[in-house]
Amino acid sequence: MARASTATSRLEDDWERFSAEEGSENELLRLDALSSTGVPSQQAVGSALTEYGDSELADARRLIEKIVALEGTPTTEVAELRLIKAPIQAIEWLIACETEALDALQAAIEPTGREGGSEAIEHLLEHLILRKQAQIDFLTRASKTPS
Repeated sequence: MARASTATSRLEDDWERFSAEEGSENELLRLDALSSTGVPSQQAVGSALTEYGDSELADARRLIEKIVALEGTPTTEVAELRLIKAPIQAIEWLIACETEALDALQAAIEPTGREGGSEAIEHLLEHLILRKQAQIDFLTRASKTPS
């Protein structure tokens, strides 16, 4: 048990130092090695972000297919991309982007109408909102430093 406590303490100290300054790849690898001790770390966020990215692409495909099926033209404009090396600030930026997207999805529901086809669109949008809100919740928890 002392090993886990020591590992937790080291992880907390490392996380404080890492989140206070822009980290290096070596620091990320070192923190990842600490996570192999069985102590939870912020590195677990990486696999979740990969999963979220896959879901975002699938969501975009569904929306594009629906727009084309309704004889619309999907946008080709891409939102701003950023490289933020400080992990907490990067997660906070992702939360802001996801919140903006969630609001846009919500705003798109009302104009769809009330006939059968539009109910399907509303259901799709609600599904995307639900997934995106869960993603925001996870990122919000991940942005908190270990206590």
